[in-house]
Amino acid sequence: MIADRNPGNTSPLTWVGTFPVYFATALAGAQLVAMILTTVALAVAGGSELSNPVLAPLVFSWQTAAIEGRLWQFLTYAFVNPPSFWVVIQIILLGVFGRELEKFLGRRQFGLLYLALVLAGPLLLCAAGLMGYGLPLVGSSLVNFGVFVAFAILYPRAEILFSLQARWVAAALVGIYSLQGLAGRAFLETGILWWTCGVAFFFLRWEGIGSFPQIVHPQKKPKAALRVPAPRETGLHESVDSILEKISRSGIASLTREERARLERARAALIEKESGSTP
Repeated sequence: MIADRNPGNTSPLTWVGTFPVYFATALAGAQLVAMILTTVALAVAGGSELSNPVLAPLVFSWQTAAIEGRLWQFLTYAFVNPPSFWVVIQIILLGVFGRELEKFLGRRQFGLLYLALVLAGPLLLCAAGLMGYGLPLVGSSLVNFGVFVAFAILYPRAEILFSLQARWVAAALVGIYSLQGLAGRAFLETGILWWTCGVAFFFLRWEGIGSFPQIVHPQKKPKAALRVPAPRETGLHESVDSILEKISRSGIASLTREERARLERARAALIEKESGSTP
């Protein structure tokens, strides 16, 4: 993974033994507890999430949240999780991929991303409600999927499933969910899916991460750089004098490789000259 973007804000909240507990880990644990409490509420009071006297006030409905002023529903709907195998998988997605996002973005920015994903669905449903389309919102499935999409944007080439890269897994899941929604004429639900993915994308863009798709044109092979001949060395004594002065000033260890080579050539030339002048 890429090095932490904000090292001062990426340490775990606490440790359980040798296990680090990040903010994303705490959120995943809270959702798991919420699933257990949802199960207890359904078992005791009966009904569905929409009719259960304990859970119904927590489910988001634009009429009750926006008109009647039950503003807590903008947040609490994401913690009404009925027991399901897929809910558990999505909670794991939050704990694993959310942790990696938190390490990169920092705890505060990851918290803002998660809040934006939680509010994305309710805000879109409020706009749809004003146009006459009503739909309740229950559970954290879309929110946690948005976290995974954000991870795939941040680490598109990360191999996560049978050596498949995150970007292809995310694209395949978005495509499958979209086809299922269109086939069932669940147009508003499909719109919420795409809106949530868009919020994840544009949040990371706001943070300077990711880019819009661009057509990459093949670049021409750069021409070989012209080799500029090295300047001819000055006279023997003039060339060596500066090196000897550097040795007296900073020691022989301060010489560069080129300077050592020049000194060695000068020494060899001097020995050759002296041997040639000897009778």
